Amino acid sequence: MHALSDGKGRPLVLALTSGQAADIKMLPVMLDAVPPAGELLADKALFGAGERRWRGR
Repeated sequence: MHALSDGKGRPLVLALTSGQAADIKMLPVMLDAVPPAGELLADKALFGAGERRWRGR
């Protein structure tokens, strides 16, 4: 299960995937499902160079 929540912890997007699905593959899907935000807080494993470039588009 992958979840994206607001600053108060309320879920905005929930997605179910197979047990082998990596979190990073869901990042673009989850972020595209909500309006742009001023901040994003996530596990540091999600933020490699490729993801930083994707967020900056």
